[in-house]
Amino acid sequence: MNMPPPPPPSSPRPDRSVVAGSGPATAPEAAVGHARRLRPSRLLPRPLLSALLVIVWLLLVQRLGLADILAAIAVAVVVPYAVRRFLVDPVLPRRPALVLRFAATVLHDIVVANLVVARIVVSPASNPKPAWLTIDLALRDPHAITLLASVITLTPGTVSCAIDEATHRLYVHALDCADPEAMRRDIQQRYEKPLKEIFEWPPES
Repeated sequence: MNMPPPPPPSSPRPDRSVVAGSGPATAPEAAVGHARRLRPSRLLPRPLLSALLVIVWLLLVQRLGLADILAAIAVAVVVPYAVRRFLVDPVLPRRPALVLRFAATVLHDIVVANLVVARIVVSPASNPKPAWLTIDLALRDPHAITLLASVITLTPGTVSCAIDEATHRLYVHALDCADPEAMRRDIQQRYEKPLKEIFEWPPES
């Protein structure tokens, strides 16, 4: 007479005295932790940009009718979604106090440069000396490099013309530059150095 096989030994009960999270995470715990990560919405990939578009649209039409609000919302949804592949990931600049000082410096330089360019234009005795500048960039963050080139272009009298990514050089044309080396040092000291501290802090050793 064949005897039935013995039942398998019962597995030991887990020790319930172990505090959850004190050991390595199990598969269910890891799955829960991963699920809690916030992901950007596919409908609104850039919420701040969408909010800004709503405000700008309503300011342009200068009305608050239902149709205007719906049109603003439609623009705020469609435009960021259409250009989402061309938008870089947003960054959070460091050292907000330095950001404010940098903004004040840029505004001051724009006002001064406007006066200088106006004097060159209206004065018959003006004799501007245009020059090309080649600036060796210490910056590596693409946001900082783009902002540096934009600030130079926004300042009347100077235009950022090209960036050589291979050699990390920025080419600038100046309307009136008697000393290219001095202007190059001035750009690096007033603009590039603060941007490096804002976007690439702490600096690379």
